[in-house]
Parts: sequence; structure tokens; C-alpha cells
Amino acid sequence: MTGLSPQVVTETIWALNRREPGVFFIAMTLLTTASGAAAAARLLPQGLRALEAHLGRALPEPDIRLLRDSSGAALEDILTDRDNEGAARVRTHKVL
Repeated sequence: MTGLSPQVVTETIWALNRREPGVFFIAMTLLTTASGAAAAARLLPQGLRALEAHLGRALPEPDIRLLRDSSGAALEDILTDRDNEGAARVRTHKVL
């Protein structure tokens, strides 16, 4: 899950690669709002390329998926209890 701070993705990858053994990523899916997707598209590529240089290997391109409300419209932000419940359902469904 990313919001308006997609650097959480690169920070998480970096932290997981410091573990022994490090985590090797074969896929990356980001669940986010419409605002978060715009921020990720703008900021994440540069951060991922820098991280690849640091790690010495390529990372998968992220699959950015939008959180949607019950009618299928992309959420701009998670503002209400209903938005939060919908986002929680999507997260649980994607993980399971």
C-alpha cells in the first residue's frame, strides 16, 4: 500500500534486502489511490533505479493498481470510514 509517499516502497525493499538471506523480488504490486498512483508514477522510477544500482541487480517494474469504491470509481483518497473499509477489503483479497 502506498499513499502520497511512494518512497515507502524503496525503503521497504532496501530493509528486506539487509536481512539474511535477503529477499529477492520477482513481482511488485502497489495498491494505492489515484493521487498515490500519480505520485508513484512521478517519483518511484528514479528511486527504484537508484536502489537497483545500490543492490547491483534489477527490480521488477511495479504494477500500480488503484483502490476503487463500491461503484468501481477510483478513490482519490481514503477519507471516510466507507473508503477505509473498501480499501481494507481490497487489501485482504489481494493478500489472500
